[in-house]
Amino acid sequence: AEVLAIVQEVFKRLDFEIEIEVSNRKLLNGLLEEAGVSPEYRSSAMISIDKLKKIGVEEVNKELSSNGILADSAIKLFEILKIKGTNAEKLNALSRLINSPIGKEGISELQEMFEYLDSLGVKNVILNPALARGLSYYTGPIYETFLKDSKITSSVVGGGRYDEYIGNFLGKKMQIP
Repeated sequence: AEVLAIVQEVFKRLDFEIEIEVSNRKLLNGLLEEAGVSPEYRSSAMISIDKLKKIGVEEVNKELSSNGILADSAIKLFEILKIKGTNAEKLNALSRLINSPIGKEGISELQEMFEYLDSLGVKNVILNPALARGLSYYTGPIYETFLKDSKITSSVVGGGRYDEYIGNFLGKKMQIP
């Protein structure tokens, strides 16, 4: 939440209107588990669903199929991803649909983050459950920032939490945020 507050302030000072999309890798893992995607295919499935906004359902569905995702799993996944509403409404719907512990943890982290964002006065933050960011080392909240009313359609700032990354460089399985 603090990082997103800084992002908002920087772009405010630069006189750019932005929109920040957020998700959580734990939520995504829970979505994929709920849809019946086996663990060995989840990483490639995340990369595919991250493209949903750019290439659409049909193309993402082709990618999922070519990566070994069963049609039934893809259908269930798209049903979950099409949830609409406010951030709170989306989180409430997701919490009813997702039963996996890791998915529930991701939802809880997002709820807590939105509470902090509210208290920090951060605006224009949208929950996008399909947001995955392409790198597999993310472990928690992720975000991408887009300029409003701009010819630039790709994100201009993005990032997320990756607890195990530094520990891996130390040769240990340590979680160092």
